[in-house]
Amino acid sequence: MVVVTALLFIFVVVHMVRMVQATFTPAIAVDVVRMGNMDMQQAFEGMIIRYERIYYADRAGRVEFAVNETERVRQGVRVASISDSEAIERITPYIEDAEDEIRRFHERRHFSEVYPTVQRINTNLHNAVVGSAHSFTDTRLSELNVLFDRLNQLTDNRNQLILSETRDAAGDAGRIHAQLTEQRDAHYSHIYASDSGIMFPIIDGFEYEFTPQNMRILNRDDLDVTIDASILMPTRDVEEGDPVFKLVGNTWYIAVNMPHEIADDLIIGADRTIFAQNAVTGVYTPILVRVMHKDQLQLDTLVIFRVSRNVMDFLHQRNINIRIAEDMASGLKIPTTAIETQTFIDIPRTHVHGGQGLYFVHHHSGEFGLRPVQLNVIEETETHVSIMEETFSLHIGDVLAPVSLYHDQFVITERAKRFVHGVYRADLGYAHFTVINLEGNISEIDGFTLVDPRRNPNLREFHHIVINASEVSHGDILD
Repeated sequence: MVVVTALLFIFVVVHMVRMVQATFTPAIAVDVVRMGNMDMQQAFEGMIIRYERIYYADRAGRVEFAVNETERVRQGVRVASISDSEAIERITPYIEDAEDEIRRFHERRHFSEVYPTVQRINTNLHNAVVGSAHSFTDTRLSELNVLFDRLNQLTDNRNQLILSETRDAAGDAGRIHAQLTEQRDAHYSHIYASDSGIMFPIIDGFEYEFTPQNMRILNRDDLDVTIDASILMPTRDVEEGDPVFKLVGNTWYIAVNMPHEIADDLIIGADRTIFAQNAVTGVYTPILVRVMHKDQLQLDTLVIFRVSRNVMDFLHQRNINIRIAEDMASGLKIPTTAIETQTFIDIPRTHVHGGQGLYFVHHHSGEFGLRPVQLNVIEETETHVSIMEETFSLHIGDVLAPVSLYHDQFVITERAKRFVHGVYRADLGYAHFTVINLEGNISEIDGFTLVDPRRNPNLREFHHIVINASEVSHGDILD
């Protein structure tokens, strides 16, 4: 009866101690181990090379684009205008006054509308608007500007014809309007496309550094250049000689250094699909490429791919990450922060006493003889038991007595140590360090590591593990 009471008392005391510890111990976050998929394919950093022509400002002023960004333009189309905004603002009120006077004159001369030439221009105005209706739905800014210029020219011709019927005040208003318009236009400088291409208003400064003409002689240092396109903005105010925009061709190239063993599988002249990462979205997009060039260097191989599509999807970037193929792997998906490296000490079973999870060794402690030392065994095999160095009270150089007189003493040396990876598994409310095998399959992506369940029988799906291994030690309370 006394023994039962004593055991009951000890149980209550232990339970109360645990409750007090749990109350004052910060909550430790845990996660459930689950099977998951991860893209394990290696990405290679490359450089985009395009046919690019930069157009420069021939005067200082404010840039006004006549076409949309990434719009395809034909040769001869007005792409941008540079204006002296202050001078134009000074002239504009006088032009508006002259136009008001012309409108008032028109209101008093309705008979001019029947003049045959004026009727013909009115018909042309109507046809120009109706014939370009599709430009409004397609939002092609270049065609809208062509329409605008056409309407302006027809309107000016119409006004001049009407005003030319009189030699008095109305004729003077027309001449003044023409002179003011000429003065205003003198403060504009128009830039026209000398070739066809895709208009892009952002210049990164490497358009003439990386070209199709020199891409075959690029070295590793060239391809290691990083261009942060996110800080680049379209030009608004320019000085004479500043770049304004560029026209880009449809065909582009990717130059990338990759390991010899991967490049060896690529055949020059063959088409294949690779996966290119969009710098804006971060998504890898499949694109069809042709292998154009391979140059085996000392450390790796320079490979150049030619691409004839998707150019507008990657205009915002110069650097690019590519993958040769998709490779999805399955396994136990755990947070990388849950993994910790520990030092284990392996002790031969020939020097370990006890069993059934209760182990100890006899330590030669000099003049005091043999001293039993309890072991907190984490892992055991047929020949050894393993303990964490941080939980072991003995040190390098200490001597352990054998179980049998047939064996020599065991001296703990550095050779008894080994490094292991593991996680802290929640076991009955305590943190239990569980060894995991990462050999051959360690791959960290987006904060998670994929673990092969066949190599890790001690870690299973739906086990609970501590998310941040640095917050706990073996044996800590988790509740």
